[in-house]
Amino acid sequence: MDSLGVDVKVYIYDLSRGLVRSMSQMFLGKQIDGIWHTGIVVFGQEYYWGSGGIECCPPGGTLLGQPNEIKHLGKTQIPYDMFMDYLADLSRTSFAPFGQMIKPFLDTMSVQPTGGHTVFTANNVQSSSPPTPTADQSNIKSTSKSVTGQSPSAPPPHATSNTGQPTSSATAIEPTVYMEEIPNISVWNKPENQLSERVQSLIHEIYEYLSTKDDSWSLGPNHVKAVSNLALDSAHVCCTCAKQLLVRLALLEEVVGLIISPRVSLIPDCIAKFSQIPEQHQTNILKIFTNVCSSKQGHGFLTNQIHQKPLTTLVVNIVLSESASENSKIALALCNNLTLHTLSEDMELELGSALFSCVDRQHDEPTAFCLVSALSRLTARNQEVRGLARVLDVNLSKLSSSSDRVRQLCCQISSVL
Repeated sequence: MDSLGVDVKVYIYDLSRGLVRSMSQMFLGKQIDGIWHTGIVVFGQEYYWGSGGIECCPPGGTLLGQPNEIKHLGKTQIPYDMFMDYLADLSRTSFAPFGQMIKPFLDTMSVQPTGGHTVFTANNVQSSSPPTPTADQSNIKSTSKSVTGQSPSAPPPHATSNTGQPTSSATAIEPTVYMEEIPNISVWNKPENQLSERVQSLIHEIYEYLSTKDDSWSLGPNHVKAVSNLALDSAHVCCTCAKQLLVRLALLEEVVGLIISPRVSLIPDCIAKFSQIPEQHQTNILKIFTNVCSSKQGHGFLTNQIHQKPLTTLVVNIVLSESASENSKIALALCNNLTLHTLSEDMELELGSALFSCVDRQHDEPTAFCLVSALSRLTARNQEVRGLARVLDVNLSKLSSSSDRVRQLCCQISSVL
């Protein structure tokens, strides 16, 4: 490979071949320029998702013909062998997190025309049979994950699975996560649960996935939908267990994509029905939200134009309730995760206003840290939040005594006010 690297390009195609551009205004009332899909061109080949998995062909050699646009992404120093190893790993699952080294793949590998050939056959990427179900939870799949914006050498969020308490490191850049104890698999087999054979089978497969280190297969929407249906049915005997399982599943990046998919619809249903859910069940729903929001894709989903307003109202109402309930603590943990990335000005102002109302209350140390972590980000980047703090004459002295890390963040907040 040339010492300067190999060129990497994105080939961009309009699958509608111009039809959407010409007809969208008439039928949809707004202009849409195309239905876009892309392929990556590197090492003299174009790589994309096809009917046989990851496929490749000479650049522009698919049935889509020549691309509408070609974008140069720069050069990569990754050797060809490492690149092929990466594709082999990616092909083993229907979804895999993209590493920083090959970040250009984030929005690529999505074209599905024929005209290429499969890079990896099914025999190379799938085991001949799935692992045998087991109730042994000693080898539960690790849920540790890197935090967006965190350096690769920094430690991931750590958690205590026995207590279910929120955890985060001493730095203010990591999300808060909840590690719920996973119900024993035997819970789902009881006759009084009245679960269909199909639902029991799907749940057993979830336990297989969590307990194996084999990444040659992954969960699908049906798995998450089955658990979600039970979690939303407050009258079902398995309701609590289903929520606990979802709290843990929401820590896996590949499962977050399923949880937020339209086919599952768990988040929108939980937001819409939250006030009707008994308080003891609301707690785990908030934990699911918090864990989903700990990933960037989950954060983007919760704060998009559809969910932003109802979620903000839900969180603010809990924070302003002036209760010392578990829900209030989790709502502050959720605020911590929501503020990890920039929000709309209205959302930041609403959250900031609610959080300022909490500074004079008594909080345990982890909750106090979530509170000041969120406020430190909001005051640092939002002028209106800073102005509101001055008008309210916010006093952080009560919080400062919680711990050294809380005091440091309080000092940061005071320095910008």
